[in-house]
Amino acid sequence: MKEKCFYIVNLIRLLTALFLMSVCITDLYGIAQDPITYERVYTGEFLGEYQYDTLSQFKMGTIVQLVFISIYVVLVILHTCILKRRIVLWGVRVMDLILSIFIVYSLFGYIIY
Repeated sequence: MKEKCFYIVNLIRLLTALFLMSVCITDLYGIAQDPITYERVYTGEFLGEYQYDTLSQFKMGTIVQLVFISIYVVLVILHTCILKRRIVLWGVRVMDLILSIFIVYSLFGYIIY
């Protein structure tokens, strides 16, 4: 039972991370296809102030998110398959916390604005 729970939790972690990666990749692909629309939406014309100042800031933020999530996926796969050490577990837990804060902050930002 304990091992099943271990694999289910890590599967949920991977699915969440893969979903967020697909969102980042879709945003980058959309920017490549139609940068004018993305610039209007994310620099304040539609979403209001407190958004990105330029489209390049949005792209850089998306790339940083993609790199962070990629590192998270690698750590989860290492933890699940190869390394079951405490240091990897604590790394995954810290990244879980950071990812959870990011998701809540993103949702909170969409609700308020």
